[in-house]
Amino acid sequence: MFRLFIYMVIVLGVAWFLSQWAGNPGTVTISWQNLEINTSFAVLVFAVAGVLTLGLLLQKLYVWAKREFPVIGENQNIKRQERGLNTLNKAVVALAAGDGVNARKLANQAAKLLPPQPMMHVVAAQAAKLTGDTEAARKEFEGLLQDPDAAFLGVRGLLVGAVADGKVREARRLAEKAKEINPKSAWAIKTLFDLQIKATDWNSAMETLEAGKHSKVFTKDEVKSLFSTLYYCQAKEAELANEHEAAEKLVQKALKSRKDFLPLVLMASRLESGKGNKTRALKILETAWAIIPHPEIAERYAKAEPMETETVRYGRLQKLTKKNPGHTESLLILAAQAIKAKKYIEAGKHLDAAMEQTSRVKVFQLRADLEKARGATSDIISKWQQKAKEGTAEPLWKCSNCAAEAGQWALLCTTCRMFNTLEWLEGENIEPALREEETQDYLVMLPDPLKEKSAYSKKPESKSAKK
Repeated sequence: MFRLFIYMVIVLGVAWFLSQWAGNPGTVTISWQNLEINTSFAVLVFAVAGVLTLGLLLQKLYVWAKREFPVIGENQNIKRQERGLNTLNKAVVALAAGDGVNARKLANQAAKLLPPQPMMHVVAAQAAKLTGDTEAARKEFEGLLQDPDAAFLGVRGLLVGAVADGKVREARRLAEKAKEINPKSAWAIKTLFDLQIKATDWNSAMETLEAGKHSKVFTKDEVKSLFSTLYYCQAKEAELANEHEAAEKLVQKALKSRKDFLPLVLMASRLESGKGNKTRALKILETAWAIIPHPEIAERYAKAEPMETETVRYGRLQKLTKKNPGHTESLLILAAQAIKAKKYIEAGKHLDAAMEQTSRVKVFQLRADLEKARGATSDIISKWQQKAKEGTAEPLWKCSNCAAEAGQWALLCTTCRMFNTLEWLEGENIEPALREEETQDYLVMLPDPLKEKSAYSKKPESKSAKK
C-alpha cells in the first residue's frame, strides 16, 4: 500500500512538472563568437539528453569491442590463456587415457600459451614418464622446486623417481627435504621412516617416529608397537655384536610398553639363559604365556631341561599352562605332552576340552595320535585322521598389509616388504589392508636386515638404551 502511494506521488509530481513546462516553454539563447542560437528550453533539454545517450552508446560499444576482439587491450592475453587452458585440459585427458605422446605434445603447446605454473610441470612430467623419458620428467619436477607453493610436489616426484632408479641415498635425502618443507605431512614422515628402516638406521627412525607421534601421523597403538620393534632391532644388533648388557637393557625397556611381542619375550628369555639365570628365563616365559600363549614359548620352556623325563616335563608344562589354563593352546600343549608321558586319560580330557573350543587340524591330529598310542583299531585312527584333513587352519603369522602368510616372524613381510606387519592370527581373521600391487611405490626393497649380520652398518649407541 505504501509503495502504491509513493508511485502515485511520483506520477503526480511528473505530471505537474510537465504541465508547468507546457505553460511556460521559455526561450534559450546561445551566443558564441559570431554564432547565435535561439531555441526553446524543451529543445535544449532534448538535445542534452541526446548527447548523453550517444555518449553512453559509444561507451558500451567500446566495452563490447574490448571484450569480443582479441587484438584490443588486455583481452588479447585473456583469449591466449583461454586457448592455453583448453589445450592443457586436453593434455590431462590424454594423460588419463595413457596417451603419453599426445599428452606431451599438448602440454608443450599449452606451455607456449600459459604463464609458468605448477600444473604445467606436473602434466609435462607425467607425460614424460609415460613415454619413458625419465630425464625430462626429472627436469619438470625440478622446475617445481622454484615455486614455494609447489616445491613439496616437486620433491615427491623426484623421490619416487630416485626410488625407481635404485638411488636409495638420494631418496632418503629427498624424503628429509619433504619433511623439512612440510613437517606435518603424513606422507613425508612415513616415507622417511620407511627409508630409514630399510637403511637399518634405528636411531633416526625413532626420531622420525617421535615426530610422527607429535603430528598424530601414527596412532598411539602404532607408536607403541613401532617403538618396541625398533628397540628389538637395536637389541638384536647389540646381541649380534656380543654386547649383551646393552641388548638386555633395550629388551627390558621395550617389554615395559609391549609385553605381548613374542620376539622380545624370546630374546629376553634367551639373554637370561645366556647369563646362566635359568629360573629368571623360565619366569619370563611363564609371565608371557598369560598374555600370548604361543607354541614357541612352550617349546622354549620344554627344552630348558633337555635331560628330564617326559613325565617330569609334563609336570613342568602344567606349571606353565596354569598362567592361562583355559586357552586352547594350553590344552593342546598338555595333551601332546600327556601322550608322550603315556597319561592317556589326562590327554583325552585335555583334547575333549579343546574340541569344545575349536576344530583346528592339530586337535584331531593329536586325537589320532592318542588313539594310536592306546592301541585303537585302524578304523578309529583313520576316522580322526580324516577329521584332521577337514579341520580349520592353524594360527600362523600373517601380514596385516597384504595378508601373506609366513612360517615365522620377521622384521619385514617377505611379500610386500612392509615393516612390522606380521601378526599371529588365524587365517580367516584378517583381511589385507592393501593388495600386493597397491603397495607404496616409495618403499625400497632390501633384504631383511636382521637375517644377515653384514647388513648392520652401525653399532647401537649408548644413548639408545636411555630412550
